Amino acid sequence: RILGVNGERLQERAKGIDPSPVDPDAIYDFKSIGNSETLREDTTDETVIATLLRRLARKVAVRLERKEVVAQTLQIMIRYHDRRTITRSLTHDEYFFIEDQIFAIANELFDVNWNGEPIRLLGITAQNLIEKEQAVEQLNLFTYQDHLEDEALQKVIDQLSEKYGENPFKKIKQPVNNDRPTTSFQKDFLDDYKS
Repeated sequence: RILGVNGERLQERAKGIDPSPVDPDAIYDFKSIGNSETLREDTTDETVIATLLRRLARKVAVRLERKEVVAQTLQIMIRYHDRRTITRSLTHDEYFFIEDQIFAIANELFDVNWNGEPIRLLGITAQNLIEKEQAVEQLNLFTYQDHLEDEALQKVIDQLSEKYGENPFKKIKQPVNNDRPTTSFQKDFLDDYKS
C-alpha cells in the first residue's frame, strides 16, 4: 500500500504474474552492440589506449556485420583508476558499420572527454541500430562508390580475420620528417602519399 499501484505491480511480478503478452521474437531484438575491455593495469599511454580503441572498434564492426545492422549513435565508456565511469555518445546523420568509421568516432569522443587520468577500462557501444536493408542513406554520386569499396574491403578483412585471427592488416603511421630538404616535386607529389 505504501508504494501504491507500483507496489502492487512489483508484488505481482515477484510472484510471476505478468499480464503482458508473450512475444517469442523478443529474444532477437537488440538495441545496441558493444564491447568493453579491462586493462591489466591502469594506463595513460596513448598508444595502448589507441590500440585498445581500434580492437574494440573491430569487435563491434564484426558483430554489426554478423547481425546485418548499421548504427547511427556511438557511445564510449571510460572507467578511471578510481572506478569513476563516464559514458559519452555521438549521433551521426549517416549510419555506420565499418571499423574505420567506428574507430574514428570513438577516438574523437575519447579525445574530447578523457581527462588525462589513468584508465582501467574502455568500452564502445553502437546504438540506434537498424537493419542494413532499412537504412536509407542519402548517397551522392561522389560517395556512393566509396561506400561500396569500403563495404567490400571490410568483408575481405572479416573473412581473413576469421581465418587467421586478429586483423592481419596493421595500420602504421609513419612519422613525417619535415626537416629534410625537399624539392618542389616532392612537396607537390610525394608528400601527398604519406599517411
